[in-house]
Amino acid sequence: MNKPTPFGKKTFAEYEKEVNDYKEFNLSKVERVELSLIGDLEKETTAVKNQLKKMQKSADNFLAAKKDAISEREKSFTISQKSFKIFDKLEAATKELGLKIKDIPAYNELRKVQDEIIKVYQTVPSK
Repeated sequence: MNKPTPFGKKTFAEYEKEVNDYKEFNLSKVERVELSLIGDLEKETTAVKNQLKKMQKSADNFLAAKKDAISEREKSFTISQKSFKIFDKLEAATKELGLKIKDIPAYNELRKVQDEIIKVYQTVPSK
C-alpha cells in the first residue's frame, strides 16, 4: 500500500493519516465550541427562569391590585350615589328656605371630594 496513488505522489496511508489528523483537529474545535454554547445556553436558561419568576410575582401583584381597585371603584360609586341623593334633598330644602346650597361648607367640601372620586373612578377599569 505504499504505492503512489493516482492523485499524486502520496500513498494511501499518507492520505489516510492526513484525513485522520484533520478529523481529530476539527472535531476537537467543534466540541469546544459546542461545549461553550451549551454553557451559554445554560446561563441564559437560568436568567430566563429567574425573570419568569419575577414576572409571575409582578403579574400576581398586579392582578390582586387590579381586583382591589375594581372593588374600591364599585364601593366609591355606591357611596357617591348616596351622596348625590342627599344633595338633591338638600338642594330642594335650601330652595324652600330661600338659601343657597353653595353657602353650606359641607356641601362644597363633599362636592370637591366627589369630583376627585370621579377622576379616579374613570382611571380604574371596570373589569
